[in-house]
Amino acid sequence: MQCVVCQGHVQKAAASVPGVSRVKVDLLTKSMTLDLSEGASIQAVADAVHDAGYEARLQDTAESESDSGAKEILQLRLRFWFSLCLAVPVCWMAMAKMLHLPLPELIARKTFSAILQLLLTLPILWINRVFFTRGLSALLHGMPTMDSLVALGAGVGFLYPLVNLLRNLWGGTAMVSFETPAMLLTLITLGKYLEGRAQARTTDALLTLRKLAPRQAVVRRNDQEQEVSVSQLRKGDICLVRPGGMIPADGEVVKGQSAVNESAITGEWKPVEKLPGDTVVGATLNTSGYLEIRVTAIGTESVFGKILELVSEASSSKAPIARLADKVCAVFVPAVLCIALVTCLVWGLWESDWAMAWEHAIAVLVISCPCALGLATPVAIVVGMGVGARKGILFRDAAVLEALSQVNWVALDKTGTVTMGQPVVSMVIPAEGYDEEAILQIAASLEHDSEHPLGKAVVIAAEERDSEQLPVSGFTALPGMGIAGNLAGKRCLCGNLRLLEENGISVPAKSLTGSGTPLFLASGSAFLGTIWLKDEVRPEAMEVIKALRKLGVSVAMLTGDRKEVASAVAKEVGIGEVQAELFPADKEAWLRDRQRQGHRIAMVGDGVNDAPALARADVGMAIGDGADAALATADVVLVNPSLSSVTDAIRLSRAVLRNIRENLCWAFCYNLFAIPLASGLFAHWGIVIPAWSGAAAMACSSLLVISNSLRLKRFR
Repeated sequence: MQCVVCQGHVQKAAASVPGVSRVKVDLLTKSMTLDLSEGASIQAVADAVHDAGYEARLQDTAESESDSGAKEILQLRLRFWFSLCLAVPVCWMAMAKMLHLPLPELIARKTFSAILQLLLTLPILWINRVFFTRGLSALLHGMPTMDSLVALGAGVGFLYPLVNLLRNLWGGTAMVSFETPAMLLTLITLGKYLEGRAQARTTDALLTLRKLAPRQAVVRRNDQEQEVSVSQLRKGDICLVRPGGMIPADGEVVKGQSAVNESAITGEWKPVEKLPGDTVVGATLNTSGYLEIRVTAIGTESVFGKILELVSEASSSKAPIARLADKVCAVFVPAVLCIALVTCLVWGLWESDWAMAWEHAIAVLVISCPCALGLATPVAIVVGMGVGARKGILFRDAAVLEALSQVNWVALDKTGTVTMGQPVVSMVIPAEGYDEEAILQIAASLEHDSEHPLGKAVVIAAEERDSEQLPVSGFTALPGMGIAGNLAGKRCLCGNLRLLEENGISVPAKSLTGSGTPLFLASGSAFLGTIWLKDEVRPEAMEVIKALRKLGVSVAMLTGDRKEVASAVAKEVGIGEVQAELFPADKEAWLRDRQRQGHRIAMVGDGVNDAPALARADVGMAIGDGADAALATADVVLVNPSLSSVTDAIRLSRAVLRNIRENLCWAFCYNLFAIPLASGLFAHWGIVIPAWSGAAAMACSSLLVISNSLRLKRFR
């Protein structure tokens, strides 16, 4: 495939095969993905593509894709240099008289010079015959492409002087020169080579992402260490990862301790400490210690596999903004053929200048550039998706990227989004006769066997103070209220106010005043004190809220937590609108109401509890670690848990859409100006463009679009 017209033809051919329900053709990677029903065959699809004038083969690995692209670029480079070495003397002989260049006496003879030009041009035609085989084949199939325009332009540019040469051999006196087909094919080959190199740079991020996947793993099987391919790993295998080694697959640490660099997944450079029982993710780096890991997920089931699949699919998708370009490209080549024919007839019949007629017709064929229109959207999307992937921002598809660029409201969940989602002890208020250390020690001893997040926070706070655990018997969990247990012969309670009130224990007024969530502690009938816990606000939250406002985005916080807690958090970070004590359906209703008012909203949550709101929002954004639920629920997955990823995602989406508009504007303006120029519309004012110059202009048009998209790599 050479242009977006080819892409459309291949997609149409594949979609016509019975049993093919979905076809996605990627122009940049020259690949196609299919959904086949039972009974459909890959071979039938390949045959349909072949009948349309193209070739298709099954591709297995990312390496083969990379190698194939590198091989094609090398071939284009060799073809260009070979063509250039022959085209330069052709141009020298053809233009020597006009430019007053010296020529040997023998070569200066008109007939000898023409024959020599012909002999030098024939190898150029042969080595670049792919333009003719592909272009004429597409033309015969009734689906002309960019190659068809090149084949017609170069073919006519060669046949016209060839006929004049034959006439001269029989006594004619026509001017004969072959520089048009020679330079035309040389410059178009140069353009294809430069375009191929530039396109390869746009997919660098995707290829780099794929190369991050580990290739080998060391496993223990039958009490022996074996090095196997990652593709041979099985769930339950024990992998041995030494310092500096890559973790081969998702798993659980069963032995060892180390710090793991998870930047390949989260974008966060700071290593994370891993202990037995902790989970690890494939494609991350073990930096310091020795680890033994039990494999829990492999291949596309793993976090990295899902991320890779998501980025690849999103990069090959189309944004709604590309629809106009697609409609234009569908009729572009036939329209150019008609314009070239009219140009030829006008100059030949009305102006009686057939030499000029052929020159302008060829110029129209080769200066037109559907490639620029076709590349305007996909190159920007691929570069933008790659930049996002490196920063831990995963877009489900290009339509989501466009939708995110248009949001004017962001709704934030509180727990785990604005806050860390991990409660910590913020204050201890002991009753008279007790101190903080004693209160924490008793509460932590009671909560030691509890699974509640608040209980775990109390235990952690006590451990940080090196508090010794006291023996507890008769542990009882009291759902909705707290826990109870026997300590030093007395029944102790730890929980909410309702628990103590139901047991006839009064709580002093001063112990009811605080910020956060309180745990009340009692022993027997005596009140011991209050432990206040707080879900800490993310340190970057305040700056993120300010940044969103600078982007023209309003911010609201939607939470199921109590109004007092929600208001305190909102006040701390600067959020003006707060909706508290909401059920999931209430969040969805709030979003629906805002959408009825014409707002476009992004919902940021954890991808699980906020599923209805994430689905209702114009764009659902999940902050998390790339877990299954987040990848399945959200339109945008922010693998890096930092809230600043929200503003990064919005800014990136706007940069990509701005880049696409610039590309489309250039592509449309170029063709609207270049085609009339090539047709000789401005010849009356002395503005004429040679056919071979049109080829150079066409190449520059595509390169400008690609180069503009590559600027996105500098996004910060």
